Amino acid sequence: MAPHTIDILYFLLGKFSDATGFIANTGNLYDAEDTVSASFRFESGIIGSGLWCYVSSIQNQNDLIEFSGTKGIIRCSTFSFSPIELITDNRKEYFDIPSPQHIQQPMIQSIVNEIRGNGICPSTGETGIQTSWIIDKIFRKL
Repeated sequence: MAPHTIDILYFLLGKFSDATGFIANTGNLYDAEDTVSASFRFESGIIGSGLWCYVSSIQNQNDLIEFSGTKGIIRCSTFSFSPIELITDNRKEYFDIPSPQHIQQPMIQSIVNEIRGNGICPSTGETGIQTSWIIDKIFRKL
């Protein structure tokens, strides 16, 4: 599954309170499951769903997170550095944030900064446990 997507949802929306899912090996290319459908709830009451299919055709590949609310929609991706899209009733805006030269550098720098006493790293043992817990819930291992 995509723990990076779960991580960013946790970072943006807070702790998960529950999740469930369905998993399948639809491509039969190997023994592992290649398709995951999930529904989840956050402690804040926000609910969401996700679909990960690792055997879809190139035409069907879509790296998209969509947040829908009463005032509009925000669309972004987990892995591609496509512009973030903000859609409201009266406008559509794009925010093109350049990818870092070294993709892991900002996270590593936050760890180094915290060790040196110059900042706080957003990734902790608790965030790692939360991500593992929600994936286990989705895979029905709990």
